[in-house]
Amino acid sequence: MALIGFTIIDLVVAVIMLLVSWGFVAFYQINTTAQPPSHPDQILVSYALNFSPVLIRGLVMAGVLAALMGSYGTALNTISSVLVNDYYRRFVAANRSERHYVFTSRVFTLVTTVALFLFATWQFHHRELTAIQRMGQLSALVAGPVACLFMLGVLSRRTNAPGAIVGGIAAIAFSLVFNGFPGLLEPTIKGINWMWISFLSTASGLGAGYFASFLFESPDSDKLKGLTLR
Repeated sequence: MALIGFTIIDLVVAVIMLLVSWGFVAFYQINTTAQPPSHPDQILVSYALNFSPVLIRGLVMAGVLAALMGSYGTALNTISSVLVNDYYRRFVAANRSERHYVFTSRVFTLVTTVALFLFATWQFHHRELTAIQRMGQLSALVAGPVACLFMLGVLSRRTNAPGAIVGGIAAIAFSLVFNGFPGLLEPTIKGINWMWISFLSTASGLGAGYFASFLFESPDSDKLKGLTLR
């Protein structure tokens, strides 16, 4: 249900973004005296600062900043929670006090914040592409393998852990070969639009993971009860 809900919300947001984008194109086509910004990523800020009333200008900028703060705040809390509960608590320091885990979570949050800031600064110096294209290329390295692992575990009773790992690696390799890594690695094979990479990497990972599972022992059926669709 969460996957279906996310897909629906993602489609709605994509339609809204498409309509707003075409609205900007139409505005600058009709108003020939208006000069569009030098980079497409500056279109919203440029329009709000130059062609909006003061009140609307402030509301737009406040909304953009609030959305950024909310998204990154949630992401940082989620990353630190996963690191503490799924890794640190289980493999490094079990049976410690909650005070210790809260402090460790704050340390992880600080470290993650610094790492994201450095990564964003690095990406800022490689802004030949638009932000949405860079985000799509970067997310393909994660979205494909994660979707592959999830679908292999839910849809197939024959898939095992080694096969799923092979599928995840295959999805990452497909994305790197056909998509590259913005600012670091150019695509080895060009010709596929970046919008298709997430879907195609997921599909390649599913195929590789499923067939690779036949090279290893089949999982115990008793341990799969309630975990798969069948």
